[in-house]
Amino acid sequence: MATVTRTRVGWVRWPRVALGAWLPTALLITVAVLTVTPVAVALLAGFRDAPPGRPGAISWASIQASFGVMAQPEVWQILWTTVWLSTVRAVLALALAVLLAWIIARTDCPFRNQLEFLLILSFFFPLLGKVLGWALLLSPQKGYLNQLLRQLPFFAGDTGPLDVFSYGGLIFVSVTGWATLLTIFLVPAFRNMDAALEESARMCGASPRRTITRILVPLLRPAILAAFILSLTRLLSSFETEVFLGTSSGIYVLTNKIYERMVQIFPPDFRTGMTMAVMLLVITFALVLVNWKFLGRRDYTTVSGRGYSARPMALGKLRWVAFGFVVLFFFVSVVLPAVMLIQVSFIRFIGLSVTDPSSYTLDNWRRMLTLRVNRLALTNSLVMSVVATTLGMLLYSIVSYVVTRSRYKGRRLLDLAAWVPWAVPSLILGLGILWTVLLSPLAVLYGTLTVMILAHIVRGFPFGTQIMGTSMIQISRELEEAARVHHGTWTSTFRRIWLPLVKNGFVAGWVIQFTVSFSDLATVAFLYGAKSTVLPTLFLSQWSNGRLEEAAVAALMMTAVVLAVVVLVRRLVQGNVRTPTVA
Repeated sequence: MATVTRTRVGWVRWPRVALGAWLPTALLITVAVLTVTPVAVALLAGFRDAPPGRPGAISWASIQASFGVMAQPEVWQILWTTVWLSTVRAVLALALAVLLAWIIARTDCPFRNQLEFLLILSFFFPLLGKVLGWALLLSPQKGYLNQLLRQLPFFAGDTGPLDVFSYGGLIFVSVTGWATLLTIFLVPAFRNMDAALEESARMCGASPRRTITRILVPLLRPAILAAFILSLTRLLSSFETEVFLGTSSGIYVLTNKIYERMVQIFPPDFRTGMTMAVMLLVITFALVLVNWKFLGRRDYTTVSGRGYSARPMALGKLRWVAFGFVVLFFFVSVVLPAVMLIQVSFIRFIGLSVTDPSSYTLDNWRRMLTLRVNRLALTNSLVMSVVATTLGMLLYSIVSYVVTRSRYKGRRLLDLAAWVPWAVPSLILGLGILWTVLLSPLAVLYGTLTVMILAHIVRGFPFGTQIMGTSMIQISRELEEAARVHHGTWTSTFRRIWLPLVKNGFVAGWVIQFTVSFSDLATVAFLYGAKSTVLPTLFLSQWSNGRLEEAAVAALMMTAVVLAVVVLVRRLVQGNVRTPTVA
């Protein structure tokens, strides 16, 4: 019997030995190649003496040329514009998000759950649609809202009074979009804070404003600081808003200037474009390192075990004012641009009277649904997003398992490799993948869906591993041990035990990754070809050629497909999909 027992124990432990021996190491190498290689190549390409796809090398002369670009006054002016514009937008979006999160999570505002649902719903309205909607509303001459305002006696002239193609317009559109995301990010932190602290402040005679500034904000400083660094990092690398609203009016930040230098002029200026890409990459990496240094290893407590209270703050008569404020924000940030898109998608030409029935037509929708290039873009978008999201979530699940549940010695390196894309702007990530493909035997894949799928998988590593890791760490090891005792292999245990238990997290991550991939332009801006065009790149082409009516149809199709997929997935899994936050 002793012999049998020893044999059985050895067999049961075999899957663990196999997992620890080769799978994590192979996984680490794979993830590092996928995430680190494009970043390293992008950095080195900034000092190369030839464009992508041509023989070249890094020489002392090419390094001097790159530093010469960095020393140009125009480049420093663009860098300064990037920094101050991103900082202003991050501060304003954060201030608005703190107020919205406080109303939803800490007050007795009516219909708080419904208001939170509206904010989550706005996440599925693509940024491209918001940008076009506000461009149609606030274009200086033909903007429909400007036309209405000029009917008032105190607004004279043929243009304005508002202009979305300005610094103010850029700030407004970005703030309304980012405030929603930051609110979703901050609501859990506000909701988990002990209400006894607020009650103590009120008992001492503090007003609501003083309670927010002297109690809530200091206690939630870590979450607020993390949200600020998150928004600042992403706004520094923001591309869509700047390329559509800034380029035409001469407003340049690093991202749209890189795109202009490498795509919109002939011959392309790869030297300047790649040098500015290196500058942007260094800035975003520095911000992420600051975030890790000051927030990564600290422990903050806002919920205590004794006497914890989550009672909302009574606003009295102001509760309906708070309700109206949130509704107004949703109306301005989502409803107005969405209604504008719907109207323009049925109009013959922008500028025609919206009250004249003869101004409307179905031709824009007919062309969108019948022209081969449009149908190809829709098909490619669905294939790319579904394949990239599904393969990505499976890969993220395996990575998260190794990081959170295994004893693999290199799991910290694996976690770090998975987080590398978080510090890389999507536009630069696409550039890095472009250079990597063109300088390798994979050059035949340039301009195909395969490369675009790979880019989206790489971009999704930080969020995907975070959400799956959060789900897995909550599951007891006893279930895995029980499966191993019953002779279950690691693959069968992972497939039959782990994935069903983390289904909700998997589905939530899948939905969000699909939403982002389906409407993401920055990641694929340098990667698509004639046969691999997708809806975001089709939108870019339509905007550039002045076909804004068709661009409105493309934006609405992105919104409709995303919402349809979300509803379909929820019905298939028969569960509630809640939008998670990344802490």
